[in-house]
Amino acid sequence: MTRAVDVRFVRSHWREGPLVDWLDAFVVWMNAQGSAPYTAFRRSLLASCFSRWLKQEAIDLADIAPGHPAQYLRILRRRSCDRAGTTEPYSGRL
Repeated sequence: MTRAVDVRFVRSHWREGPLVDWLDAFVVWMNAQGSAPYTAFRRSLLASCFSRWLKQEAIDLADIAPGHPAQYLRILRRRSCDRAGTTEPYSGRL
């Protein structure tokens, strides 16, 4: 039996930023690729948080550069290390 992530799980308060129109299609694509439900959930959450960060940084869809995802992930790593009280970088298991 194949389980899929429901596209409605991305809560309305997470739906912000220039990628908001693409979040549901991203979930559908991951389900079609056979992603495990937890993996699809975590990646969709990451995409929605990235979209919100783009909005906070005033970066429009047309202005997204190849370096923006890496910049966002560096910020996540720093926040994760700060919360964990460690100098180990975030392992990127999203």
